[in-house]
Amino acid sequence: MDVHEELLERFARMIDLPGYLGARGFVLGETRERDQITMTNAATREMLRLEKDVERGGWTYASTSDPSDRGNVADFIVRRDGLARKACIDRLALCCDERGLGSAEAQRYRAYLRTMPSELVRATRAHEQAKLEELAAARTLERFGVPRGTLDESRFGAVKRNADVTKLVGEPRELWASKYRPGDRAVVLVERPIDAIAYERAHGRQSVCYVATGTKPDDEQRRKLAHVLAEVPSGTKVVLAFGRDDAGKQLAAEVQALAPLARMERHAPEFGARWADQMQLERRHALSMQRVGVGLGR
Repeated sequence: MDVHEELLERFARMIDLPGYLGARGFVLGETRERDQITMTNAATREMLRLEKDVERGGWTYASTSDPSDRGNVADFIVRRDGLARKACIDRLALCCDERGLGSAEAQRYRAYLRTMPSELVRATRAHEQAKLEELAAARTLERFGVPRGTLDESRFGAVKRNADVTKLVGEPRELWASKYRPGDRAVVLVERPIDAIAYERAHGRQSVCYVATGTKPDDEQRRKLAHVLAEVPSGTKVVLAFGRDDAGKQLAAEVQALAPLARMERHAPEFGARWADQMQLERRHALSMQRVGVGLGR
């Protein structure tokens, strides 16, 4: 990254993108979720989705009509106004001056920030809070061995706050199932949803649907599980991936007894009591090897 790119990045992070867009004729769009915020150009009806990077700072946008039209405020200016990098740096620098005296655009931007509509202020604050909660949840999940950005949300659902992590790592109150895909070729039974995530990372290959039973399913859960096993399509493999300890072996035997004629395979983790334990140990090992590599100057 050359000096011009560094300056563009620095100034772009200093600009309040909702305020900049507001000064250019955009208004708050319909926002149904706290972690989503949209702004629409009142004249052209162009709609942009905005997102705050609460970890590094700065805002980005994405056009709802053109997937290639996305980036930070510098990308917005370059794309729409056709400015060279040097001219874009000069414009952003003037807008970053709190006095806003360098240009008419800077004056409009600073004036808009001082009188920003209350509904936009509330929306941006709610968005930032939601993103902070999402970041905290991602960090918590990372401690269980799932690096940020690697969770298959289309299979296991989104993790937006720590309460979502709690549901993944805790005992399910009733049978839990991941999302089914037409290409699934196996049903894998585990104790907790986090074990399903761990099994998928090790062996799933994007073709497995998961069911979490808990360590001690009650009579109602057993009844529902018996129905699930009875409805598994012919040719779909059923895998009992419970823990490798005595409790896991006992649970596997009890589940097999629910459908004694069904063919089931046993697949316990190679090490660690459960699949989530193995995932966590593997993650710790990978991080320790990275630190050794850094220490050796690799």
